[in-house]
Amino acid sequence: MRRIFSIAIITITFIGIANGQVISRITASVISGTTCPVLGVEYEVSRPNGFAACTLSWSISGGVEQSKTGNKITINWNDVRGATGTVTVTFSGCGNSNDGITATKSELILSVKDQPFDTFPNVINLDFCNPPQSIPIIVPAMVVDGTGGFGQPARTEVS
Repeated sequence: MRRIFSIAIITITFIGIANGQVISRITASVISGTTCPVLGVEYEVSRPNGFAACTLSWSISGGVEQSKTGNKITINWNDVRGATGTVTVTFSGCGNSNDGITATKSELILSVKDQPFDTFPNVINLDFCNPPQSIPIIVPAMVVDGTGGFGQPARTEVS
């Protein structure tokens, strides 16, 4: 009896990604892709191979630099409703082809500046960028119109 054996040879090739520098947010965000105004928000840029000797030049649109150290920068974003804050870093003096390469990160600035609010009895104003640990809120039942009467669906409350 003959047995035939097959051998498969699989070659895996790893392809590295060159110039993979990324600006990451270190300070936690309330909502992903957004930032709160005025608070110091810290960012860090990665330095892959070939970027270690580079000098970093930071530029900010929609905010001001609070501090910077090494690969990190802290920014106070302007309190402007609907604006987008952008931080950019340019690599220079690398001594290789990485001179002039940039990395950018943009975030929507969360702001309620000059936003009108309705008036309710027992109003509690909360700063969503600096919320307290907890706050009790008592809301009266709100009934959906067209429910709870004769010949109508059962009374439904809004959750």
